[in-house]
Amino acid sequence: MLETVTDYTRMEDHNLLRAWQVLNTAEREAKEERLRIEFVLQGRMNERGASAIPDTVLDVRMDRGTPSIDLLAIQTLRELLPPEVIQEGCVEEHEETVTVPERWDQRKMNSWLKFGDEVAAVIERAKIYGEAKLKIGLKK
Repeated sequence: MLETVTDYTRMEDHNLLRAWQVLNTAEREAKEERLRIEFVLQGRMNERGASAIPDTVLDVRMDRGTPSIDLLAIQTLRELLPPEVIQEGCVEEHEETVTVPERWDQRKMNSWLKFGDEVAAVIERAKIYGEAKLKIGLKK
């Protein structure tokens, strides 16, 4: 099978934007289809009580994630297990001192620009800009 590679460097901006738009639409539609397929597969697995589907190419399993604990229901363990065992698996409620790093509100800092050039220069020097990235989105 011969694949052609598009030389985007030779295309006009308008044509590049139309190509991006077509690919973006195709990607969105493919994602929607994938979600529909996953919904059907999950429903079938739930009906069967299955935790996996055998496949030669894909690893398909139900991942229930890490469960949270119902704190009222778990209290029954205190009646069933000795305190030293409970202590191994339970961190009792306690207070902690947490250091919160200094944080600056840039919206507030921008309002300080009115305090003069020296303040504005300090604020500008303190800003760390990330790499500029192209963002493309569909108009509403």
